[in-house]
Amino acid sequence: MSLHFLNTSGAQRVAPFGGSDRRLSTNPITIGVPVAGGDPIIVDMTTSMAAEGKLMVALNRGERVPEGWIIDKHGQPTTEPKDFYDGGALLTVGGHKGSGLSIVTDLLAGAISTGKSSDPADDVLRNNMLSIYIAPQVYDAQGAVAAEIARFAAWVKASPPARSETPVLLPGDVERMTRKERSSRGVPVDDKTCADLIDAAASVGMTRERVQAMLG
Repeated sequence: MSLHFLNTSGAQRVAPFGGSDRRLSTNPITIGVPVAGGDPIIVDMTTSMAAEGKLMVALNRGERVPEGWIIDKHGQPTTEPKDFYDGGALLTVGGHKGSGLSIVTDLLAGAISTGKSSDPADDVLRNNMLSIYIAPQVYDAQGAVAAEIARFAAWVKASPPARSETPVLLPGDVERMTRKERSSRGVPVDDKTCADLIDAAASVGMTRERVQAMLG
């Protein structure tokens, strides 16, 4: 099993709790736990309310984002994604708790790794990562860890659903379902993003016809 803490030292996007400007990166955390006889439990999340890419998707579609995701350049709540790109900031998940998690992630990924924590003076867009790996077989020859993980995962999933059409899911289940659906149906791309992809490809010498054929 493994734990990974990441930051981007030269790309502040997130305001700390109580703050009004960008001081942190989105600072993702990823944790993977294998489950004997089943799919692994995988948490892969930013410590901000959303990844910046979701803001770009909303902007391209002309949509608003949910309340509590972002603030504008004056530190005021907003649901207009363009306000983020006009000097606003993302907020941390879970208020002060998420802010604390983001701050320690920035330190683990940046300072502890001997990289850099968020720093506006850093003109290099660098990703730093601290990874921790745990091998239970080194200290658990009887397999008690694997058995307990499988028991606990089954126990959690057996909770009666609050709504019958929505089963209880473990971390990673939604992503696996999405991958399966998009592998069969393709990835939805809005018109603005599609046009941007075609323009980017054309800028390096690819014909628009070839790009459109690749996009389907």
